[in-house]
Amino acid sequence: MKKIAICFLLLLTTIFAQDDTTSPWSVYGGYASMGVGEEFDTEGVDVDLGRTNGFTLGFGYALNEKITIGAGLGQRGFSIDLVDLFDDGDGNELDFSANAKAKVKGVEFWMSYTLMDNGNFSLWAGPLYAHLYQSTGSFAGVSESESITDSDYGLMFGGSVPLRGNISMNAGYYRSLDDHQIEGMNNFFLELNYKL
Repeated sequence: MKKIAICFLLLLTTIFAQDDTTSPWSVYGGYASMGVGEEFDTEGVDVDLGRTNGFTLGFGYALNEKITIGAGLGQRGFSIDLVDLFDDGDGNELDFSANAKAKVKGVEFWMSYTLMDNGNFSLWAGPLYAHLYQSTGSFAGVSESESITDSDYGLMFGGSVPLRGNISMNAGYYRSLDDHQIEGMNNFFLELNYKL
């Protein structure tokens, strides 16, 4: 963790030639659809994994025309639809259904490399590292949070389209490569980006 933070700070303080008419700073915020790729194998319970909603919020700094680094707040998560028949004790079966959601908040550090940019559309890809600091679970209207110390890393790729002036829209996909208890954490995200 310390080595990654030191490398990130060294990259941040490295000075590259910038066009004087354009600020290298930008801010972004948007929507994330979060899920996992693994199926749960539980005895006697039909478990259907789904997606849950979250947010992204952060800033970026263009080191040069191709490389941008940044940091922000992000989330990981998923939902589970539980459908099962339970016995009420008198031999009567009760039809029971419920939805559980799990979310993890984190501080993300990322770098993107522009693969293609024609002025009207750009494609980019790069690594992302997240320090996860809080998990929240909700079930049947009850929510509980706890502080955690964990990490997540993976790859992201996506595209950007300029909208008007300094505003553009980013759409992309993030896939975790970390070996968690639940594998395959992924996010689809849609963000508005504003160049300062």
